[in-house]
Amino acid sequence: MSQDDDRPPRPPLTVVAQNDDRAIRLEGVKQALEADLRALAANVMRVARGAGKAYEIGRQCKAVAGRFEEYRSVAGHYPPTHEIDAAIAIRREIPSAASDREYERSRGIDTVMRGALQAAASHLVGQRTQEAAGETQLLEGVRILEKLREENRREAVSRKEREDAFEKWKSERDRKK
Repeated sequence: MSQDDDRPPRPPLTVVAQNDDRAIRLEGVKQALEADLRALAANVMRVARGAGKAYEIGRQCKAVAGRFEEYRSVAGHYPPTHEIDAAIAIRREIPSAASDREYERSRGIDTVMRGALQAAASHLVGQRTQEAAGETQLLEGVRILEKLREENRREAVSRKEREDAFEKWKSERDRKK
């Protein structure tokens, strides 16, 4: 008799659907909430910079509030903070195969955007210290981008100098023939 024979028999396996109706409905509500939050956030940012559709803000707020209530009715609670953050966070995707320069460029642009958002938001509510921190971050992003531009310029000049030297060498070689 083997050790397996000493164990009690296992109950038959039952397949359980991982996506019950409530989970499916919650996912749909979550996606709709994310879309409405993004639309509202984007429009508010555009209006703040002098564009956008200010007349839509009230309707968009009402839609977002309705989505929060719909989420609560399905889940039994309001959306967790991390879901709200994920819906409207500004994140630039950097391909894993990005070169060092592509990565630094994306990092520079991201730093400028995040600094500008902080400075603008802080300005709206009169938080001068936070506004200054945003400006500092924005300028750090500009420095990153300027450094890359200078490196690209030096590389282009160096390449042009090499090309010119090669052309001069070919010219002299052809004259000697």
